[in-house]
Amino acid sequence: MILQRKGRIPTIEIRVNFFIQFQFKKYIDELREKIRNCLRYRKINAVAVIELTRGKNGKPNNTVHFHYLIGDKENEENLRDEEEERRRQEIAEFIEKVCERQGLVLNRDFKIDTRKLWDGEQYFAYFVKYGKYGKDIPLFIEGLNMQEFTQTGWFERGEEEQLWDEYLKERYGEKYSRQAKKRR
Repeated sequence: MILQRKGRIPTIEIRVNFFIQFQFKKYIDELREKIRNCLRYRKINAVAVIELTRGKNGKPNNTVHFHYLIGDKENEENLRDEEEERRRQEIAEFIEKVCERQGLVLNRDFKIDTRKLWDGEQYFAYFVKYGKYGKDIPLFIEGLNMQEFTQTGWFERGEEEQLWDEYLKERYGEKYSRQAKKRR
């Protein structure tokens, strides 16, 4: 809800699939933080989610993948297709270099897919596992101790508490806002 309420619609998805099993959660967190820092350094607006990957049998296979939603439709509507494609490839190359610096080998340990989002607003529902997409998501098991989302740029700045309060007020009325609870 917070992502949607920011009013910024992403234009690109980059997915990093890992074929290897990480021995410790801290390795996943370190890699994700290094990618985040790379994007932040280059002033790339992004939000990322980590998910467990399912094998051909439909069950989790002890590997993970990262989804990155990037860009801002408001500022990028006038980009030509070739400019947008070049930008996607450039960002994928940054992420590839970060992974390779960690000793991972492209197409053996990981792969990177990019695509233009035709409807970034609708894609949020899948990205945040809202509604029908939220069923049976193994990563969201309580106690798994995995922070699913990270962000940079305009996704990172700001008003999360205010946006969440607005949503609670709309959904449940004034008495359910966090501000109302604090006053009690």
